[in-house]
Amino acid sequence: MDDVAPVQVLVVDDVAASRGLATIWLSDGLRGGVEVVEAATLAEMRAAWAAERPDVVVLDQRLPDGEGLEGARELLAEDPDATIILLTGMADPALDQEAERLGVADFLVKQEIDGPMLARTVRYALRRRDDRRRLRRSEERYRNLVKELPDTGVLVVDEQLRFVMVAGAAIEQAGHDAEAMVGQSVAEVLERAGRPDVLDHYRDALAGTSSALESVSANGRTYRTAFRPLGAEAMAVTFDVTDQLAQAAELQRAQALARTGSWRWDIATQQMTWSPELCRIYGLDPSQPLPTFKEFLSERVDPADRERLMEVTRAAQRDGQDAELEMVILRTDGTRRTLLSRVRAVRGADGQLIRIEGISQDVTEQRAADRARRAAEQRFEVAFDRAPNGMFLSDREGRFLRINDALAVLTGYPREELLEQGPLGIVHPDDVAQVVEAIAAMVDGDIRLEHRLNHRDGRDVWVSVSATLVRDEHGAPLHILGQMQDVTERREYEARLRHLADHDPLTGLLNRRGFERALDAHVARTRRYGAAGALLIVDLDGFKYVNDTLGHHAGDQLIIACASALRERLRETDVLARLGGDEFAVLLPVESAPEAAVVASALVEIVRQRARGFGDQQAGNVTASIGVAAVEAATVSSGELMVGADLAMYEAKEAGRNQFAVYHAEGGRQPRIRAQMTWLQRLDRALAEERLVLHAQPIVDLRTRETVRHELLLRMVGDDGELILPESFLPAAERFGTITAIDRWVVAEAIRAMGQVAAIGGRLPLSVNVSARSVGDAELLALIGAELTAAGVEPSDLVVELTETAAVADIPRAGAFAEAVRALGCGFALDDFGAGFGSFSYLKHLPFDVLKIDGEFVANAEDNETDRLVISAVTGIAHGLGRTTVAEFVDDGPVIELLLAHGVDFGQGHHLGRPAPLEELLAAAGVAADRTRADTPA
Repeated sequence: MDDVAPVQVLVVDDVAASRGLATIWLSDGLRGGVEVVEAATLAEMRAAWAAERPDVVVLDQRLPDGEGLEGARELLAEDPDATIILLTGMADPALDQEAERLGVADFLVKQEIDGPMLARTVRYALRRRDDRRRLRRSEERYRNLVKELPDTGVLVVDEQLRFVMVAGAAIEQAGHDAEAMVGQSVAEVLERAGRPDVLDHYRDALAGTSSALESVSANGRTYRTAFRPLGAEAMAVTFDVTDQLAQAAELQRAQALARTGSWRWDIATQQMTWSPELCRIYGLDPSQPLPTFKEFLSERVDPADRERLMEVTRAAQRDGQDAELEMVILRTDGTRRTLLSRVRAVRGADGQLIRIEGISQDVTEQRAADRARRAAEQRFEVAFDRAPNGMFLSDREGRFLRINDALAVLTGYPREELLEQGPLGIVHPDDVAQVVEAIAAMVDGDIRLEHRLNHRDGRDVWVSVSATLVRDEHGAPLHILGQMQDVTERREYEARLRHLADHDPLTGLLNRRGFERALDAHVARTRRYGAAGALLIVDLDGFKYVNDTLGHHAGDQLIIACASALRERLRETDVLARLGGDEFAVLLPVESAPEAAVVASALVEIVRQRARGFGDQQAGNVTASIGVAAVEAATVSSGELMVGADLAMYEAKEAGRNQFAVYHAEGGRQPRIRAQMTWLQRLDRALAEERLVLHAQPIVDLRTRETVRHELLLRMVGDDGELILPESFLPAAERFGTITAIDRWVVAEAIRAMGQVAAIGGRLPLSVNVSARSVGDAELLALIGAELTAAGVEPSDLVVELTETAAVADIPRAGAFAEAVRALGCGFALDDFGAGFGSFSYLKHLPFDVLKIDGEFVANAEDNETDRLVISAVTGIAHGLGRTTVAEFVDDGPVIELLLAHGVDFGQGHHLGRPAPLEELLAAAGVAADRTRADTPA
């Protein structure tokens, strides 16, 4: 058994028992032994690191003199190969993400680890360190190899368009410092070189498009550069082709002039006769005496070719056979040329040899070009075989001519088996027609497509294929050169995004968007085949109490439990969705009204049972109120069904909850159902009578305490003049579609107010909220653009806010809406961020300017460590992306200092400023503007 050197581990933990336990675990788990060095503080860690340079550092996050992550940052700054395992008392995704970004080898939660796990983590971390070192050595060997290639240079750039590798003689010959270029911006280097146009070639290569460029450098040399994709990077290979081009030009001239001389060797006199062209080839003066054959052999033929020339000559003398010979000659100026000579023996009538004659063609440039072509072919073969993506050469009949190892790895087939199958043999059967059609279309140019391959293990692999038709010098097709890149992970990610667009992330059920599509499709079928089915709206009674008293986590668990209960009771053909909050919808495709009532009764019962056993007595108060609307006419619309079921659900609530009600278009129950539309009717009246008003609440810079903008908040003036908060009437507006009209009214009023202040020389930056239903509303976007133009205000003074939960419900549409808002010049803010904490990853798909931290995390941040961690994480992400943050619910002074300590930029809340009528803000702005204008000297 091989000896294994002991692993030296530095354990940093301020608890001696924890250090001792780690030592025992590592001693038991690491083959070959372990040497443990202990430290209780960051200071002791630094001293031990300087003295011992251990193989691994096991580092606790919470230490008396600082955080472990900061210690890791120091060690990794000093030695990027430092192998650090960070321990923490609780799971923290933000800390995990930051640790991974720094280069920490692993992140473990103390309560979840044991001895074998810790030892295994150490072993895996050391393997990854060794792998990194081997990779660097391999890269260094490759870089040194490139340096040795004459007249060649290789440049690799990353996705940020910075050079990550520069090597080769051609780089230095062109006047650049290869080592100094690494890490520099491609755009800046090209700008200094006066070639900013080359930047597009790098961008195209990063986007997956190959290209080539020929240019003359400042040193007068000509370089040919090929740009190619290289995984997530791009590679440019440049060759100094100055000499090749010159040789090619010379060869063309030589061919035009034949570049061929004749000669004759008289056997009797041993004299040689040369044509003028042959004299020129040898550098001789035709007017001077020419060398004899003996002189020619000793003075003008390369020593390595003399014996072979003599053999050809003797064979011609002896057998009279014609022969062909290629040899190197020495010109009078000392240069060497390569000649291709054809020799013929001439005999007299008596059969005796009279002379040997022939023609000699100067093929020096042709042979040099041949060597250059062979070198290029070798370079191509190396690039082909070692490419990280699958590479192939195939004929147009569907046979592989050549493949690389990466393609074999991609498909799982051995090279020999893959060559036998051919390109179409590994294509998914459903995609064969698409591939055949693409191959047929290659006559018109390159192709690029995505399709599935059949992996040898039976799974499907999505690949991105780019291919080009290689032609000969006459333009005739020779073969297809292509590459395949595995895009399975990207495809699966896109599929998950599409799923999320139509599904509720908490329960996995359809969301409102997905359900409305299903309902529209069902209604369309009823128009063709006749009325059938029923719609149920399910609303949980008492859910808000559970959510408020037991917390959002308990509320989420109750939602999941109720969704599971509903799913169990329904059939597979029934459509179940979560519309939002505590509201569900069920589409029964074939049930009549009586049958739907039976299902509704069963759902009421199962929700009551499941809520009673949920785990806390408060949950026992949760029941379901269900509204049933049967499809009784083929002319019914989706909207009418939703309204009917919704009204019936409210009737069930009013009748005492924990029951269902059936919607009847006519009958004695109609007045009671209409009563549920009170808020909607009041809202419609308020819109008609202009009784919607706006209040403005300041958003304050926490450092300077200056107001930077105001958020507009909607209020409704009641029949008796009281102000009604939006929580009372907006749910009805959102449910019945009036919300889009309200959104447009708020936006228009905001821009008009900004225009009034701008007209007297002032500025009034404002933020406005829009609902989920307005996301993607083309009319709203057109309204914003038109109102901004008419008011003559800076678009950047308007920020459009959308709640995080509304954005996550339909990420692609929300992202497109945000892009459109920003394209108008306005800002875009994600409101109530953190309420859906699990959606941090969606930020990369949503172009935002401001993150507004949900007030739930701010209100109790002084007493709740989790809230503080969330605030810190949200702020870190926003600042990392170059964006700003606003904390909501800032209701006292001490929390301001806490927010500043965590880097929050702005605040909003009653302590900083209560909402006030917009008219008061306009009046104050007008007074200030008048005073400013009056104080300005004429």
